[in-house]
Amino acid sequence: MDEIIKKLENMDKLLNRINDRQQSMEVNLKQADDRQQSMEANLKQADDRQQSMEANLKQVDDRQQSMEANLKQVDDRQQSMETNLKQVDDRQQSMEANLKQVDDRQQSMEINLKQVDDRQQSMETNLKQIDDRQQNMEINMNNRFQVIDGKIDRIEAAVTKLEESEPQNIRVLLKQIDGKIDKRDSDIQVLNKRVFRTESEIEQLKQ
Repeated sequence: MDEIIKKLENMDKLLNRINDRQQSMEVNLKQADDRQQSMEANLKQADDRQQSMEANLKQVDDRQQSMEANLKQVDDRQQSMETNLKQVDDRQQSMEANLKQVDDRQQSMEINLKQVDDRQQSMETNLKQIDDRQQNMEINMNNRFQVIDGKIDRIEAAVTKLEESEPQNIRVLLKQIDGKIDKRDSDIQVLNKRVFRTESEIEQLKQ
């Protein structure tokens, strides 16, 4: 009987231990289930993140392709700009060469203009000298005309006296006087022609 009781006690202890282990296993199983659910949730999050990363990677790849296309366009435009810049530089060099030629011609024109100005000043000096000579000629002619006028006055006075004193010799004297007057008129006409020619030359020089 004691053995039976002892066996029963042992069995009860064993059942208690089994029950404790079962409870512990249930706890562990519950923890394992919780961990599995947590792992599933984490795996779901990891899968979602991976899908998001794949989507982002696709967007990055698309943007990269777009950037490559834009970079190709930038490179093409840069090559076009380099070509245009080369053309601008060539035109600038051509303009500089033309500007140098214009500057050289301008310097040559300035030299020629200086020469023209010098010649014009020389002509003005010569014209002043001609004008001075013309004025002297006019003064001399006026003096001569005054002398002639004085002689004519004296001749007229002499004629008047002759008419009063010697009527017979008047015609002879008048003819002599007319001859002298005609000669003076010829001289005056020659002087007038010279003066006219000189004035014409002066007008041409002034033009």
